[in-house]
Amino acid sequence: MSEKNRMKTWKKLCLFLVSVICLLGISITVFYKVTNYTGRKAWERYVQECEELNRTAASDTERRYLWLKDLIPPPVDESKNFGNHPLYKTACRLAGEYLIAEKVDWLLDEEMKPWSGLLLLGDLHTLSMANPGKTNRANLKKMADMKGISNFFPQEILTNKIWIEDQKKPRREEIRNYLDTLSNEELGHLILKRLEPDLAVYRDIQDALAKSSLCRYPLQYEESHGIIYADARINRLIAYYACWRAYANLAIGDSEEAARDVLFCMDLGDTLSGTRQALRFFEQKRIYEMLVGVIWEGIHTDSWTADELKRFQDHLATKNYYDDLKLAWSTDRAELNFRFSKDPRYLLEEYPLSIKDILECLKYFYFDDLARRCIPTGWCYRIQLEWNRIMDLESLLFDTENKRFDIDALSRIESKFGGTSPWKIDGIPQIFSRNEHFWYFTYLYQSSCVWFIQRGCEKQFYVNTARIACALERFRLENGKYPDSLDDLGELLPKEDIPCDWIDGKAPQYHLTDKGYKLWNSKWTIGGEERNYYIHRWTEKPEYDWVWEITR
Repeated sequence: MSEKNRMKTWKKLCLFLVSVICLLGISITVFYKVTNYTGRKAWERYVQECEELNRTAASDTERRYLWLKDLIPPPVDESKNFGNHPLYKTACRLAGEYLIAEKVDWLLDEEMKPWSGLLLLGDLHTLSMANPGKTNRANLKKMADMKGISNFFPQEILTNKIWIEDQKKPRREEIRNYLDTLSNEELGHLILKRLEPDLAVYRDIQDALAKSSLCRYPLQYEESHGIIYADARINRLIAYYACWRAYANLAIGDSEEAARDVLFCMDLGDTLSGTRQALRFFEQKRIYEMLVGVIWEGIHTDSWTADELKRFQDHLATKNYYDDLKLAWSTDRAELNFRFSKDPRYLLEEYPLSIKDILECLKYFYFDDLARRCIPTGWCYRIQLEWNRIMDLESLLFDTENKRFDIDALSRIESKFGGTSPWKIDGIPQIFSRNEHFWYFTYLYQSSCVWFIQRGCEKQFYVNTARIACALERFRLENGKYPDSLDDLGELLPKEDIPCDWIDGKAPQYHLTDKGYKLWNSKWTIGGEERNYYIHRWTEKPEYDWVWEITR
């Protein structure tokens, strides 16, 4: 072959290669453009669909809260805003600053010092308090013996440190011996003495809430962290202090002061209903769990007056957490979409595909981020759309009209979740739908939804039974005995007002005993048979039914 022909051949080959490369580049560019455009448009159509649904929704619980801005509560009269208390304004500001700076706990900041004694008392929630399900008295001695509460007692008896380390077990035994010398009344006085230094701060918060009929806490939205929940944590810590006081006052026979603490705590917990975030719902749940324990203890010891019982009963009658639960559950969607709006590829933080071994090799050579960036954002839009539609399916569990949960709907939804093989997402290769984070979050979301319902139902049960128990005690104080059935309570609690279970729609079962009575719901079983099979697929089996029992 001549040199001239050889050159022509090379030129044709180069031209062909250039053409192929250009064509490949154009094809890839078109693929990315089309994929990203169609994925984004599919997401935008879904958003428009949700906005149209929201415009026609009959109530808040029928709306789809796609964004955190949808969850911001309406403004209130700032002159009557309990959230303007210096404690909350300082706490919310510091929490935002500390999260961004990734510092230590903001509660230890110097600016929080005026309230530190009140807030750092100790975690009552983990202590051995009254348990309506097991008929245990609130054991103040056991509560006071827990680490973190050792500073209740005279310094000559206790170590200087709050935490009692293992090497100081002999000292711990000395504490227990000292406690054994005290009566319950003496221990109540000792606890009140320990709480005395922070009483002025506590009263200030009580008075501020009494004067402020409205509440909107200073929410902060940070790009990297979303909503800051300082107010919810603060309220729980204040509730610990209030419950310590209530238990101590019951021990010394001062039911009036104990009732004041209980009613304040109820009002404090209710301020968290002004926002719709899930964490605030669960902090409110924890506060009411503690309060139910205090109410139970007062009933068990025959401490409450008829007037105090009526005030508890009236307040508890206002608590139906069904709507709060659905709105709190919807927050998962909003926070998920918040993260998506900041980074559409957030689900691809570790494994963009299911082929782990290959990506582990890529990660070793520092190419994992490159692989992540090669995934079209259109696929991310489609997977986000799929997840939101999964949440729409889960919303079928909420029977808004009847204020009930359709747990059996899980059986109809499970085929979408239950298999180990990924389902096909429109416009995405199936290998991508095996994305580990997508599957992890989907399973987590499915599990947490049922857990939300289970815990919400349990919370409502104890609120309901505490309300019924107050009516039963008022009946006993008037008649010298408990009624034969709940229908006999008459005007104290009319039959049509007796609260019912969210699952089966029935009132708690009531049974008189030789020394008192029992109120119970069968939780997730009836007659020894599982009444909601699919609950067990996503949550641990209960150890015992929900029970409220009083024995004298």
